[in-house]
Amino acid sequence: MNLFRESPIVPRSWISIQEYSKREQTQWDRVFQESKRSPVSPRTKTAGRELSRKLAKHGNLVHVTQTELESISTSVAPPHLFLLADDEGMCLQLFASSKQLNQLKEHYIAPGTHFAMKDLGINAISIAMESGSTTVVKGEEHSLELFFSWSSICTPIQSEGKVLGYLNMSFDSVEDVIFAVLLVEKIVRNIEERLDWMNPIAQKKRINRNFEDFHLTNKEKEVAYCWLEGHSRSAIAQMLTISQETVRFHVKHIYEKVGVNHQVEFVKKVMFSGIDKS
Repeated sequence: MNLFRESPIVPRSWISIQEYSKREQTQWDRVFQESKRSPVSPRTKTAGRELSRKLAKHGNLVHVTQTELESISTSVAPPHLFLLADDEGMCLQLFASSKQLNQLKEHYIAPGTHFAMKDLGINAISIAMESGSTTVVKGEEHSLELFFSWSSICTPIQSEGKVLGYLNMSFDSVEDVIFAVLLVEKIVRNIEERLDWMNPIAQKKRINRNFEDFHLTNKEKEVAYCWLEGHSRSAIAQMLTISQETVRFHVKHIYEKVGVNHQVEFVKKVMFSGIDKS
C-alpha cells in the first residue's frame, strides 16, 4: 500500500536490518509466523478499554508529541506520517492526513494496533524495541507486504533511562532516509526535554546539578530550593529554623554565585537556562 510519493543513501549512523544476522532475522520471522497474526487482522488491535487505559497512562507523552509535531507539520515536504507507540509497541496515536488515516484503517492500522515483533513482524518499531536505538527499515525489509512501499524510521523516547515509547516516521521508499533520521531524532530530543520538565524527579535532579555547578553550599541549596518555590524570607526562616537575617545573607550570596540581581532572574537562570557553558 503506497501512501506516499529522491536520492541515494548516504553513510549512516543508525541501525538497519542488514546489521542483524540471517539467523536473527529468521528467528524474528518465526516468532511472527507462529503468532498467526499475518496478514494484519483485527486481532492485532487491543480492546478499546485497554487502549483508553494506556492513553490515560501516557497522556503527557501523547500531548507533548502532538504539540511537537504540530510545530513542524508545515516544514516537512515529502508526504509522510508519524506514529507514536508505547513501550510495548502499541500504537497510541497516528499523525497523518485524513486520506492516509482512512486507508490505514481499512488495513486495521490505527490506535490500538500492536507493532511488536510477534504482532507485525519486522518493522521499524519492532527493531527499535530490539536495538534500543534509532532504526531504519526500508521497503521489502518489512515482514508485511502492506509496508513494502514504505521507508520507516523509529527512535525510542526515554526519560530517566527508561523507554517511554517510540516515535516512528514513514514515507515513500523512494525518498532519502537521511532527512528523516535527523528530523525524528531532533523531535524525540525535544519531546524528552519537554517530558523532563514535567517530571518532578527529573526536574529536581536538573536543578540540583545547576546548584552544584554554581557551587552552592548545602545550606544555600536549602534556601535556594525554598526561594525557587516562592516562599518569603520569613517563611523560609521558619521552615529552616534560622533567622530572617540569615536567610537574607544566604540569598545575597546565592545571587552573587548565580550572577543575578532579583528572584525572577534567579528562577529563570536556574530553572530554564542553567549555566552558560559556552
